[in-house]
Amino acid sequence: MPALRETSACIGFWPDLLEVGNDLLVYADRHPPNSKEGAYFTSICTRTRMWKEAREDLRELGAGKAPSD
Repeated sequence: MPALRETSACIGFWPDLLEVGNDLLVYADRHPPNSKEGAYFTSICTRTRMWKEAREDLRELGAGKAPSD
C-alpha cells in the first residue's frame, strides 16, 4: 500500500499516522475496483486510525480469521 501523506484530498494517510512503530487499523480499497492486480489505497476520509484508538471498530469486526484463497 502506498504511504501517501495527505491532509485535504481523500486519499492516503494522515501524516502523523505514518510513523515507525505505529500500529494502525487500516481501511483500504483496491484500485481499480474489482481487480485482482490493483493496489490497495486508504483515505483520510475512512476510519483508518491508531490501533489503540480503534476499540469500537475492533469490537464490531470481531476476532477475525485467516485469509482464504
